[in-house]
Order: sequence, then structure tokens, then C-alpha cells
Amino acid sequence: MAKIEELPDRDSDAPQEGVPTAALPPTHPTSTASFLADLTRTPLFMSSSDPSFTSDNTTFDALRALAYEGTPGEISENFRLQGNDAYKEKRWRDAVGFYTSALDAIDPRNQKLKKEQQEKEREQALKEGKEVPAHPVEELKREDGKEETKELLDGIREKCLANRAAANLELKNYRSVILDCAVALELNDKNTKAYYRSASALMALGRPVEAVEVLNRGVDALGNNIKEAAALKALLSRADKAKEEHLAKEKKKADETALKKRRETNVARALKKRGIKVRSSVKEMDATSAVDLPDDAKIALENPDDVDSELRFPVAVLYPVHGVSDFVPNWAESESVEVRLGGEVLKERAEWDRSGEYVWGEGKQAGKGVECFMETVGGGLVKVGKRVKMGEVLAGGKVEVVDGVVKLLVVPVGRREKWVEEWKKVKGKS
Repeated sequence: MAKIEELPDRDSDAPQEGVPTAALPPTHPTSTASFLADLTRTPLFMSSSDPSFTSDNTTFDALRALAYEGTPGEISENFRLQGNDAYKEKRWRDAVGFYTSALDAIDPRNQKLKKEQQEKEREQALKEGKEVPAHPVEELKREDGKEETKELLDGIREKCLANRAAANLELKNYRSVILDCAVALELNDKNTKAYYRSASALMALGRPVEAVEVLNRGVDALGNNIKEAAALKALLSRADKAKEEHLAKEKKKADETALKKRRETNVARALKKRGIKVRSSVKEMDATSAVDLPDDAKIALENPDDVDSELRFPVAVLYPVHGVSDFVPNWAESESVEVRLGGEVLKERAEWDRSGEYVWGEGKQAGKGVECFMETVGGGLVKVGKRVKMGEVLAGGKVEVVDGVVKLLVVPVGRREKWVEEWKKVKGKS
């Protein structure tokens, strides 16, 4: 990477405080975009030329004429050499632009359109009795006397594609690198640089398996050319190591996915075996885990590989009268309301329970202050006894587990009748 040196605060050519300087030329307001557009049309800064742009600047016109003077191959070579210069100076984007112009100059589609346009201009000139324009570009002769054969132009095209890939590799445009190298290798399957750059881009994209395939093809294509194959083999060694690591990660990921799927299947089998209904409110979602919950808060088997081991459920404990809730992530099917609510959730008065209506209590009064319900499949209510196990309630066929979460409704005894009536009205049961 090029080192950027900081300039000193002052130097002999910089204006000094208290020293008069020459008056600045008048400024003209302009936008950044228009300033840059004008700058790129200045001969010193131009990296390409728009043939439609007209100028009174004779120097500019002369430079542009030189850039587009000659046969397609000569024009292309001119741009390619400028691209090489830009690449050496690490002006990667300029290099890509020059190589693209070089490729456009010998693109058969562009030449066909240009020839058709030239023929139209010749016909128009003949009709109007004007001077007939020069012959189509295909009839121009190269200064070196060579014939512009398909082989010659393909050779230029191959170099431009491989070089543009090199510049795009620096810019991290990896997919462009792969595409250009693929076309370059169609033109010459012994282009070492194209193999190397394509594999480098694939490695950068985390695709070492494909990189190894490309490099092996390159080594095979080069055959006995030991010197050319040496660079490919060096990269192949690194790619093989990356491939092994990649495949190991993929295998681990596949094994984990298979294990997760098998255990989810076991949960579904366990629920079916116990006659517990589950449903998803979201289409195409797993009914046992439609809600996005942590792994330790999902319907699960105590032993994930044994369908007869104890099931555990995430339970939302709802207090509809007060509009608040609690969450129990792992309520075992063998545990009753008395165990989990009385022993944990309602053991002490919650901050929101100012009148103490929900405190479970002790002795003969334990649990007498509240009643528990679950919603039935049909939208009604079923009372849940305090000593009834969760698995027994769920296996009765009257209730269902929606989106992987059991919902337990807890209501103070003194407000029970009014709340039930309101529930019926909302559900249309009255």
C-alpha cells in the first residue's frame, strides 16, 4: 500500500501570515458534479472521451483524434497501454475504465453498428452530392502492416480481460474478476494469470472448493510448463487447506442441522403420542415453535433422543384482570399449578398486585385466592385444578398449544364471575 506522507504546516511556497499575496482570480459558482465533468474534459485529466462532445479546444480535438485514430485493434491497444500505465500507478478505477474502452473498441457488436452508421453516411453523402466519407473502419490498414485477423483481436481481448480482472481484484469486485477470467480462459486456456486471479477472487468470496477446481484445471492445462504452474501450485496449497477447513465447517453445520431436525421430529412424535394438540397461527411455521423463543424456552424433551422422556413447555401465565403476565420457560408435564405457581411465581406478592389478591398463601388457604383457566379449542374456558398435572390438562383434547406456548389464565376468586361473563361476550359465547 502506498505510504501517504503528511505535508508540513508551512513550506517555502505556502502563503505566510502577514505577507501580502497576489489577488485571487474571480470565482464562478458551480456544483461539484459540473466541476468534475469539466475537469474530465480537460486534456491533462481526461481518462476517456465522449465522441458526442464538441469543443473549440483544438488541443483536445487533436488528442481525441489520436485516441480514436486507426484500426479497431490499434485503438484498443492504445487504451490497453493506458490501462497498464494506470495500473502501475495504482489508479485501479482508471485502469478498469481504460481496459473497458479497449474492449469496446474491438467489440464485434460495436463495429457492426459503426459500420452500419458509416454506410448510412456514405449513402446520404452520395444522394446529396457531397464528399463521400472515408472507408469503413474495417477497411483501414494497420501501420505495422499486420492484418487484423480474429486471432490478433482475440489476443488483445484476452490481455484486456485478464488485466481488467487484476484491477477489479484490487477493487474487491470479485464477481467481475471471475466473469472476466472465464472469458479470457475461453480465448486461451493456458492463461496463468486468469487462473490465478479467478481463484484469488473465489477464495476472497469464501468459495475455496471452486478455487481448487480452477487451479487444478490451470495446472493440468499448463502441463510441463513448470515455471508458469509454480504460482498456481503455491496458491493451490493454500486453497486446499482452506477447502478442508470449509468442508469441515459445512459438515459440522450439516450435522447440527440434521440433529436439530431429528430432535424436533422427536418432540412432534412425543406430542402426538400423548394426544397433545398443537397449532401455529402463522402459516408455514412449525407449530411447536412458531414464536421466536430462546432454545431453552421451547417445547422440548428432557432427553432429546427419547420420545418417552418428560416433556417441558414454555408457559405464559396471564393475569387478564390486571393486564400483566409472567413467563415460565420450562414447565414439566408432571408439574401441577400448585408446584409452579404456588412454589415459585405467586409465592410472594408482585409489585403490581397492590391489594395482594394473587398471593398463593399457605396451609389450608393456599391457592384459594385465585382460579386458573385455559382456553379451549372452541374458544371457551376450562378450569385447571391446582393439583392437576400440566400434561394431563393438555392431553385431554379440549385445549391446544398455540405457537409453541401454553397459556394459563389466572383470575382472583372475587373477580371470577365478572371476568368469565366478559370473556363469553368477547368470544360470543353468551
